[in-house]
Amino acid sequence: MIFPLVSIIVPIYKVELYLRRCLDSIVNQTYTNLEIILVDDGSPDSCPQICDDYAAKDKRIVVIHKENGGLSDARNAGLDICKGEYISFIDSDDYVDRDYIESLIEPTKKGSYDFIIADYQSSNEKKNSTHLSCKDGPIQDNLTIIRIYCSQQYPPSAWAKLYKFSFLKENQFHFQKELLFEDQLWSCTLARFAKNIYIIHKQIYHYTTRTDSIMLSRDIGFSKRLSSWCFILAQEEKILSSYQESLRREISSFFTIKITEVLTTANRNRPQFHKAFQAITQSMNKKIISHWINQAKGLYKIYFFTLSLLPSKLQEEIMYFHLRNRA
Repeated sequence: MIFPLVSIIVPIYKVELYLRRCLDSIVNQTYTNLEIILVDDGSPDSCPQICDDYAAKDKRIVVIHKENGGLSDARNAGLDICKGEYISFIDSDDYVDRDYIESLIEPTKKGSYDFIIADYQSSNEKKNSTHLSCKDGPIQDNLTIIRIYCSQQYPPSAWAKLYKFSFLKENQFHFQKELLFEDQLWSCTLARFAKNIYIIHKQIYHYTTRTDSIMLSRDIGFSKRLSSWCFILAQEEKILSSYQESLRREISSFFTIKITEVLTTANRNRPQFHKAFQAITQSMNKKIISHWINQAKGLYKIYFFTLSLLPSKLQEEIMYFHLRNRA
């Protein structure tokens, strides 16, 4: 029996309250042929020492101490040195079941897959709340992979997945630096190039919802959030443009949801909504209304089509009223 080396990459920053739980869940995996890469991203707390303490006890652990560069930079640092045939990312405030890697590696015994997706449980959810609406098992054509991605049938996260390293290397995958919500773009790009994936309906990854997380921090201004979202939307539009003829409905639904999410975050603040509307309209090549038209049915289709004929400023006013009263 061959047990391929699996590299687990853990980006670490200001998580001293959670780090030991995360590392204990990794070092105690039932699958033992692991390379465990801990990337200390210039953490100012006790995380660097915790990493060194664990490395002193387990020869499978490699520690990188680096200046703070953000989540993407930390993950990239791990990718640059990893030696595994397969790769998995685990965020340092999360933890995994003991059979996490064993469950993810199991499908590779019978087939070759670009990546394998597992279900997860969030700390603020009831047990067995599934995040996978696609069928269990293999998916072996790119069009179907794009369809289920655009239909949001699996979460757009870097974690709770196992990647074949040769697939990442062949397509030169790295995380976009200095970008918020980086997993969104990573996941879309993966779906674009994947030909074979496998779905596991098993909650073996445990996601921790934190009120003090970077994504929820008020220190991150609206402008930075908006610029990241607009960049991601524009890149996703380019990636998915070649599928428009085959998956028009799914792609329109995908962007309708995403654009609505961005605008809804600003719908209590009129100046922010104006800024968001203008930025998205520019980054999406003025297709903002057309996505609603393609997705809508019945009277809503007529509503959004009529809206598309109006001047941009009036469109903005009506959409602001529409989203604010819906929220």
